[in-house]
Amino acid sequence: MQTEIDLSSKIGAARDQGLRPTCLAFAATGAHEILHGRTGPLCPEWLYYHAVQRAGDPPDAGSRLKPTAQSLKDDGQPEECDWPYCATIDPAKWHPPGQPTWLAHADGDKERFDFEALLNDLVNGVPTVLAMRIDNTFNTWTVDDGCALLEHAPPPYSDASTHAVLAVGYGEHEATAYLKIRNSWDVDWGVDGHAWISESYVTLRTYGALSLKEIK
Repeated sequence: MQTEIDLSSKIGAARDQGLRPTCLAFAATGAHEILHGRTGPLCPEWLYYHAVQRAGDPPDAGSRLKPTAQSLKDDGQPEECDWPYCATIDPAKWHPPGQPTWLAHADGDKERFDFEALLNDLVNGVPTVLAMRIDNTFNTWTVDDGCALLEHAPPPYSDASTHAVLAVGYGEHEATAYLKIRNSWDVDWGVDGHAWISESYVTLRTYGALSLKEIK
C-alpha cells in the first residue's frame, strides 16, 4: 500500500461497540477527537444517548447522521470518564450520570457522499464519517504486507445492514485508490481495527457522510 494520508495516529486505539448499534457514535467520536487534537477518548455513550433522544428513537434503534451532527453541536461531548461506555444497558435506567464539567462541541451536517470532497478533507486533516450498507463481504479483507485490504466484492451481495465507520486515510495499491477505514469492532478486525477499502467498494456501499469542523 502506497500511503498518501493517514490520520489514524492522531487518535487512540480502535474501540469495540460490542452488540449495541452504536457504530455511528463511535465513528463520530473518532472524528471529534481528531478535530480537537485529543488522544484521550471522548464519550460515545453521551453522544449516542443525545442523538437517539433527539430523534425520538428507542435505545436499541441505532442513531442517525442528522441528529448526531446536531447533538455534537448543541449537546457537546464530554470525556469518556464522565460516562464510561456500557456493554449493555437497561433502557429504564439509561440516562447520563450527571452534567459534565467540560464539553467539546463541533459543527457538521449530514452530507451526500463525494469521494473527491472526502479526499480534500483528508488533505486538510479532516476525517469523514461514512454511513454504509454492508453484508458479510465487509469481513473478507486479506492482509498484504501488514495492511488489511478489502477489494471490490463481486455480486451477488446484499445490503443486509447499515454501519458507520471513519475514513482516516488514503492510498493506492496496484493503481487502485483505497480509503483507510477505522472500524469499531475492536482491534481484531482488519489490522489494529483498520482496513484499506477500495474506492469502488466504498462508493457502491456509502449512502451518507458527515465531516466535522470547529464552531466559529
